[in-house]
Amino acid sequence: MDDFNSNFSQARKWILSFIGDVNRVKRSFDFEDYSDTIFRAQFAVEKLNKAILILFGLKIKKTHTPSDAINEDLISERIKILDEETKKLLLKITKSTRKFEKLGTTPRDGFVRDNELVLPEDLYSSKEDIEHLLNEFLIISEDFLILLKGKFSKNETIKVIIKKLSQCIGEYKVWIEKK
Repeated sequence: MDDFNSNFSQARKWILSFIGDVNRVKRSFDFEDYSDTIFRAQFAVEKLNKAILILFGLKIKKTHTPSDAINEDLISERIKILDEETKKLLLKITKSTRKFEKLGTTPRDGFVRDNELVLPEDLYSSKEDIEHLLNEFLIISEDFLILLKGKFSKNETIKVIIKKLSQCIGEYKVWIEKK
């Protein structure tokens, strides 16, 4: 395990990157680039999960499914550092983030069906195609904020990031309600 203070600094960077991605999600949606919207949301969710791993002192392995590492390395019964409430919240977050992780490279590259390439633009061609994922993205963000406030708000680095993240999520919530 790394020095906990540097973990807070590393997590801060992942969360700031997430905040930047939230703005990219909104921009892509506003430009009606729905496949890029989902790709950006997927990428952002991955960053939140990596921040979770770091905050709890675990090393990040190169992966596009950090929820697996959270479940295997953090929530598993072999590690007894988490209270039940935190475990439940982390399980909720990872269950929701798996919806994005399961998409794999589809939002970016598409996939092949019956020897035919199905482009991301064909999969996500309207706001109705992605509305449920944008709502899920909001829920994941709010749950992550609850985790930060409940477990890490005494750290000065995290206190500052909680404020920025709260503002970002509030703006996203207003934005999504207008869509």
